[in-house]
Amino acid sequence: MEKCPELKDKKATFAGRLDPMAEGVLLVLLDEARFEKEKYLNLNKVYEADLLFGFKSDTYDLLGEIIKVKKSNIDQTSLSKYLGKLVGQFEQKLPPYSSFRIKGKSLFEWSREGKIDQIDIPTKNREIYLSELLGFWTEERMDLYNKVSNRINLVDGDFRQKIILEKWKQFLLDGSNYKLQCASIRINCSSGTYIRSIINDLGDFLNCGALSLRIKRISVGEFNESECVFLN
Repeated sequence: MEKCPELKDKKATFAGRLDPMAEGVLLVLLDEARFEKEKYLNLNKVYEADLLFGFKSDTYDLLGEIIKVKKSNIDQTSLSKYLGKLVGQFEQKLPPYSSFRIKGKSLFEWSREGKIDQIDIPTKNREIYLSELLGFWTEERMDLYNKVSNRINLVDGDFRQKIILEKWKQFLLDGSNYKLQCASIRINCSSGTYIRSIINDLGDFLNCGALSLRIKRISVGEFNESECVFLN
């Protein structure tokens, strides 16, 4: 509470959470508001995300065990068409690296132990209200490696960072000279929707693989970035 010293003696809890590689709006409930947590957990969310084509990972983002799929050849028309079809209700399978608990353990614990195949991963009903393409570009391989390295090095805790960075170095600095395709999307969705799962499914649909480079939560219900206290 260094940036808000007037709050240092208040009781607080978080309404929701963010993935290790995600950033953006996270609600903090104080005092009596803590007892209304369920109401805030169910608010709709808006996300903006950058994605990279041609790769997959077990976490569906750049912090996972990387699998190189193939050189992508995506056109914006196909991408926009797919995103448009996402609008509506659907059943989303929870990602294997997530905090949902089965038999007393989080899915990511089952995954880390190599036992994820021993359980049935549930699906949840979700809804997307808006899905759109914001941008489409190519990245030089060295530039992308530097961005990936910088983002991974910001993460605290044990997330296999050293192994993952070596894999990225192997794939991105392998002597190939073709540029890599990237895109930026915005999604307005119901609570509990996993954006990195949507990106992973998009890569499967386009038959080239895709993972998230960056996910930013723009708003939670009526709360947006303009009302945030930014933490470094």
